Amino acid sequence: MASKQHIKEKTRRAYDKVGGGYDSWYWAKSARELRERLRKKVIGAVRENAPSKKPSILDVGCGTGYLVGDLRKLGSYLGVDFAPEMIRVCKTRFPKERFKIGDAEDLPFKENSFDLLVCFWTFHHFTNPEKVMDEFRRVLKPGGKVIIATFRKSSWNPLAWFADAVSGGWYGFRTYRYNKGDLEVLMKRFNNLKLEIFPPMDLRSFWSNVGIAFVIATGEK
Repeated sequence: MASKQHIKEKTRRAYDKVGGGYDSWYWAKSARELRERLRKKVIGAVRENAPSKKPSILDVGCGTGYLVGDLRKLGSYLGVDFAPEMIRVCKTRFPKERFKIGDAEDLPFKENSFDLLVCFWTFHHFTNPEKVMDEFRRVLKPGGKVIIATFRKSSWNPLAWFADAVSGGWYGFRTYRYNKGDLEVLMKRFNNLKLEIFPPMDLRSFWSNVGIAFVIATGEK
């Protein structure tokens, strides 16, 4: 069985390979509508949880900069990603914003550095989620907020199973999915926890019917 470090390196290489073509990549395009709905939901949570009028915001796993346009309007923005090619794309697209190559397991920032930390569509790739959560808490200021949106685990999830199998076998990265209980345990480091399934699990939502849904978790240091 591959080690966690080996899996993480395969994921890094996979995203470096996808790089600048990520937004036109098949998986990104196929989930475009869902990703846009989730973006609006998460930005709403950022506005609701921002602990100051002009918070310092850390975007962990910023990718090609999907949230930059929103987050830079709400505070002082800094994006971090462990794939150098993703950071290169961000710096090209948003030359006035700040970006840094960094591993979520060992964030290159001092303690108590940020008012708000956002992790969007990324947490499901972390091979050591407990260590990542420790880092999230370390870099947040007292009273700082964390917002995580990650793939939900379901007992009946055929499309998700297929997507994970193909992405893992073809591109080389692993996807870890979580239910509300899993994240509640991981987020015991934080106070005032709130966990929500999105989209709502009802018959009106196609994505819910086939099992593609997210857990949005918020907490306070």
